[in-house]
Amino acid sequence: MLRQLKHLVRMVTYEDGKPPPVLPLFRRRPFQGADVSVQLVFIGEFTSNYNPIVGVVADEATALKLFHRHTEHKISWEQIAVSDATETPAPGSLLWVLIQGGPLSPTAYSNPSPVAAYADKGRALEEIARRKELYGEELLLWCIPLGTIDFTAPDWSYAEA
Repeated sequence: MLRQLKHLVRMVTYEDGKPPPVLPLFRRRPFQGADVSVQLVFIGEFTSNYNPIVGVVADEATALKLFHRHTEHKISWEQIAVSDATETPAPGSLLWVLIQGGPLSPTAYSNPSPVAAYADKGRALEEIARRKELYGEELLLWCIPLGTIDFTAPDWSYAEA
């Protein structure tokens, strides 16, 4: 395969006769804020009616370690973009997660459906207001510290003090 790629690079040239630049197959840093993501961690059977969020970790490798270390909890995880971040938030940083369903939704806590995540509370509140105005969508705002895992499935709801 590598020989084929080298051959293709030799075949495709610019007008000045030089081959095009070879781009890396992976990126060390995200190009945009939308490329920053974290893993929401859930417990319970993925297809059951009880699959609450128990925390958030920075990467899939950490989620996989939790999966192997705590087999009794049937851990699963879901990647979600941190919409306003330009780099991975530091451990302990608060993440503001928008959850589909209003406060009276029967499944918002036991089987939540995350919509978006933000590093800045103000941006998250703006998005909630925008979605409510445009679509009439009811969203909950949850505040989850990055790196925190709590298997008791706490109520992550944010309420002004």
